[in-house]
Amino acid sequence: MSRLPSVSCLIAAYNFERFVARAVESALAQDYPPELLEVVVVDDGSTDGTARALQPYLGRVRYVHKRNGGLLTTVDRLLRESTGELLALLSGDDEWPPDRVRRGAGFLAEHPEVGLVHGDLELIDETGRVYERSYWKANGIEPAEGRVFGRLLESSVVSGGGMMFRSAFLADILPFPDEAPCEDWWIALCVARRAPVAALPGPPVYRYRLHGSNMSHGDGGERLSRRLLGETRLMRRMLAEVRPGEAMPGELVRALAKLEWIVREHAPAVGLRPDEVYRPGTGALAAAREAEAAGARSLAAGEAEAAACFFVRALALDPAAPAAGRGLRAALALRGGG
Repeated sequence: MSRLPSVSCLIAAYNFERFVARAVESALAQDYPPELLEVVVVDDGSTDGTARALQPYLGRVRYVHKRNGGLLTTVDRLLRESTGELLALLSGDDEWPPDRVRRGAGFLAEHPEVGLVHGDLELIDETGRVYERSYWKANGIEPAEGRVFGRLLESSVVSGGGMMFRSAFLADILPFPDEAPCEDWWIALCVARRAPVAALPGPPVYRYRLHGSNMSHGDGGERLSRRLLGETRLMRRMLAEVRPGEAMPGELVRALAKLEWIVREHAPAVGLRPDEVYRPGTGALAAAREAEAAGARSLAAGEAEAAACFFVRALALDPAAPAAGRGLRAALALRGGG
């Protein structure tokens, strides 16, 4: 049997006075050797009774209070405070089932090639009553497995609450870039770029609480449009940096099409024309021309996949690059369409 690894439970808290004790209790109640489990709470400058609610647990958890800076600064601090070989995130208003750590850590111990494992979520209400038993099933989500970096360029399908990943990837993850709209998408991209991802079979590993103040659940209208347009910043950055061999041409094309669709459909909802969402500067335009030239060389050499990658990079940097659009079509035709 593989040696059990140490695990850090990293709890982000902001004005969760009503729920944070239940989050901590669920972490401390894990059926995993307590000497291998550390629980760290970072309080993002709460103004309610969150700190008071955590007082009874200070002998068993490490509590850090910092100035309010938002979720990404809180997760950044949590990751830097962690000492475990494996890391798992828990929002201060959610809960873990008691076997969450054992199942995730056991899987990663038995599969050293896997960088991140993620599982399903169940939705609960303010009292803990189950509202939806499978987030994946309810939303038609096909769990990401294998080399999924290309798939993740299009959208985030790995929930922060459901993931457990190796601390060996912290050098890739930190610091969070300005373009990252959320912590989980960026973490999953960084890990998936270097290692396979696996989906944990069986029941949910996370209990996501719906209470009316969730950060993104139930977005609609202008709020949804602003969130999606914010996500395009990360999509554009990753597509502009993708290297040949990291993703299949079809994945790159789908991600580029998703990016273009979001801008076209959602820019008007926030009072912008599509061309106003991204206006490339001199540096981006120069990089786009370099990518176009690299694509043309690859195309001339009959290297369709590399050519497609470079032309997608050019279009991410300069959406109005006609030569890159023509080159991409030629590369896909040379490869056979996908």
